[in-house]
Amino acid sequence: MMRLSDHGHLLRARDGGEQPVTPLELFFDLVFVFAVTQLSHRLLDHLTVGGALETLLLLVAVWRAWVDTTWVTNWFDPERTPLRLLLISLMLVSLLMSVAIPEAFGERGLMFALAYVTIQTGRTAFVVLALERSSSLGRNFQRILAWFAIPAVLWVAGGLLQGEARYALWAIALVLEYTGPVAGFWTPGLGRSATADWTVEGGHFAERCRLFVILALGESILVTGTTSARSNLRWPRCRRSWSPFWAAWRCGGSTSPAARRPPVGRSHPPRIRAGWPDPPTPTSTFPW
Repeated sequence: MMRLSDHGHLLRARDGGEQPVTPLELFFDLVFVFAVTQLSHRLLDHLTVGGALETLLLLVAVWRAWVDTTWVTNWFDPERTPLRLLLISLMLVSLLMSVAIPEAFGERGLMFALAYVTIQTGRTAFVVLALERSSSLGRNFQRILAWFAIPAVLWVAGGLLQGEARYALWAIALVLEYTGPVAGFWTPGLGRSATADWTVEGGHFAERCRLFVILALGESILVTGTTSARSNLRWPRCRRSWSPFWAAWRCGGSTSPAARRPPVGRSHPPRIRAGWPDPPTPTSTFPW
């Protein structure tokens, strides 16, 4: 089990039990549910091929910010005061990023870029400072922080520019970010991360994803109720409004908790625990 020396026991205990999802993590997810709502509204306002591609690029960035923070809370205990302060700070910055989404390719491009870079850099820098530099997890986040240096510059530069230059720089930045895990975040002087260094608690990670979907469905139900009330309960519109309830049933109501429990952590370690599929051969240990 990993321990900290100078910064207190900020890491979750890996004692084999399930890691609970804390209320603060759900509050954090609410901000990103708002971000998803902003993306959907933006797509409705730009129903063109170009608008769809822009929305897809922003969605990939929003997903990256959320999933990276989810990985951090998988290792660190959100009940600790430093983690609470970190999550609250990330929530505020994420709210600014979400507000900028409708005009991310317009007047608020720099606002979106600065907020995104602050989320990614600030969270990773916190982990680097909190962990022992000699630990495998600490060295992993050192690589991540170094790897994000070039994408950070591209994000800010794209926010300062307009038109096709912004599209190109932001797209290149995302490609570099998503290439990082494939390359093991290889960094000169720090080497490359191994899959065994990324073991996560699969139950917690899967539950975060499931609860995020439930929060998003909850927002959809609010919209459904408002739409139905304004349509004077006309049957065609009400019938289409039942889709969130069907999705909620498929998400968690149609199976038992035991059946919903993911195989992550029960199968081939550490690939499955890290979220990778089964290897093609028993001797394969790397996903790249």
